Amino acid sequence: MKSSRWRRISESTKTVWKLLTWNWTAILLFEVIYKILLTVMAQFGESMIIYALEAADVNYLTNQNILEVLKHPVSLISLLAFFILFIYVSFVEIAAIILYCDCASEGRKTGVRWLLLHSLKRALAIFQPKNLGMSIVVLLLMPLTGIVFVSGPLGSLKIPGFILEFIKGQPLLGFAYFGITLLFLFYFLRWIFSIPEFVLHPCSFKEARIKSVKLGKRKRIRIFLFVLIGSLFIHVMALGSKAIYVLSLLFWTKFTAGPGEAEYAFWFYYYRQSAVGTILFASVQAVFLISVVMAAYYKYQGITIDTVKRKGTWRKKAYKCLQVLASFFCVTLYAEMIYPLQNDIFKNENIQIVAHRAGAVFAPENTLAALKEAIRSGADAAEIDVQQTKDGVLVVMHDTDFKRIAGVSQKIWDVTYEECRRYDIGKHLMQGFEGEYLPTLEDMLKEADGKINLMIELKSSGHEQKLEEKTVELIRRYHFESQCTVASMDYSILERVKELDPHLKTVYIAALAYGDMTELNAADAFSIEETFITPQLLAQASVLDKEVYAWTINDEKSMKRMIKMQVNGIITDNTYYTSYILNTKGQSEWVMDLAEKVL
Repeated sequence: MKSSRWRRISESTKTVWKLLTWNWTAILLFEVIYKILLTVMAQFGESMIIYALEAADVNYLTNQNILEVLKHPVSLISLLAFFILFIYVSFVEIAAIILYCDCASEGRKTGVRWLLLHSLKRALAIFQPKNLGMSIVVLLLMPLTGIVFVSGPLGSLKIPGFILEFIKGQPLLGFAYFGITLLFLFYFLRWIFSIPEFVLHPCSFKEARIKSVKLGKRKRIRIFLFVLIGSLFIHVMALGSKAIYVLSLLFWTKFTAGPGEAEYAFWFYYYRQSAVGTILFASVQAVFLISVVMAAYYKYQGITIDTVKRKGTWRKKAYKCLQVLASFFCVTLYAEMIYPLQNDIFKNENIQIVAHRAGAVFAPENTLAALKEAIRSGADAAEIDVQQTKDGVLVVMHDTDFKRIAGVSQKIWDVTYEECRRYDIGKHLMQGFEGEYLPTLEDMLKEADGKINLMIELKSSGHEQKLEEKTVELIRRYHFESQCTVASMDYSILERVKELDPHLKTVYIAALAYGDMTELNAADAFSIEETFITPQLLAQASVLDKEVYAWTINDEKSMKRMIKMQVNGIITDNTYYTSYILNTKGQSEWVMDLAEKVL
């Protein structure tokens, strides 16, 4: 039984290897050309979005005005056109890799030009009315299940962090999200062979789906494990390749760089090439995972793939070498264009750490205990949320009601401050913090004075009573102007703050951000959900001399991404962990340990 199982695994592994290596330089060069094509299409797509904004007379797209843009017919059509282009470009890569695998399975010669032309042509079929369902598979099922077969923009598509945080904070929503993810995974595995069937045969998405269901009947768990093992394997191989590269670079810099320069030289070259490695890994992963699926696709149809021996003349070998060299050269240039901010490795010492809601991991959010913990952690600033009670007192609280933080169904604007003081927030939110009550803004200013800066977010609820005036007056009373910024998701609040005191620094908070910042004069800085932060946005902010903060970042991957892009500040619940990632420059411990030991 075991020998039979291992024989099947061995056969599948050999099939994947045959598919991958049939003409690997051709698929490598295709991936490089595809990346260049992506850059061109990205510029075209950006023009479509700008046109959509101009049609709606909007310069800068935020969560406040997105409905205004969507209501405008011309803007809506332009955004739909961008959406279609996004799907098409993503599907081109999938189609090309499947066509490459099909050529390999039959021993047919294939080239870059053939792959490019046929993938561009075949991907057009996705827009036929009978095939629109394939868009759902590509755009929805694939990213949300975490099984992504592309290296382009679709691979980075994800649910914004603040939405996931909200879902996790609601037990029912969290359970529903988990159930929906499992449902998506079920249907994706059920329809997984519809993608190669659709690309290789002139059939509708419905016909491809039916074929996929038949092929994968009673094999879905096996298919999932097959893809999972393939994904783990490629990551292990990538880690091994990285280790070999790091060791080689370490010893090269040790014996070639002068005394005292080896460490700088190592990190300089390491960071410069990290973008190249990231791009190559994404491409290799896409090709490898689709090859795994194709191996299963052929196996369940009873198709045997025989090794076709090819005669390798010196001219063919020389041509392949040229293809590889050209590919690496183009990837390096592409990396320099896409990730120019990664090259300076010593800038991230200026990235500020901002404690979200004064720090919500080690103490109850928006409390004096949280602020004291943020001070102890060495955070540069603490972000706090300010609202008003029924009697107009400025209190620090995020939600509009007390249900989550105190278990009481009361709106903040319906209770006086004296009533608020009865709610033991610490007892309800976190064990060991009994007696932590709702603090006022004044309490926070007194505690922070001379110890930590504050990012004071003014929340708009429609029940404000001179919110801006009272906030500015309190800041002036405690001479806190140089130790705080005033932030808000409501741009009109920032305009009012600037009218009251033009010298106060303001921060515009946006869950969605795109467009021309030049007319947002009431904002001295931007706090943007990390999903929408791009090198282009940071470059524009830098030209305008405005800082950019990323919120709310608690995971290592997102922190490293923000460090590489050199944001001005990271807003996080866990300031200790963020400080550690910044101090290690976002690098793995084993790389740093090796560098220290060797150099």
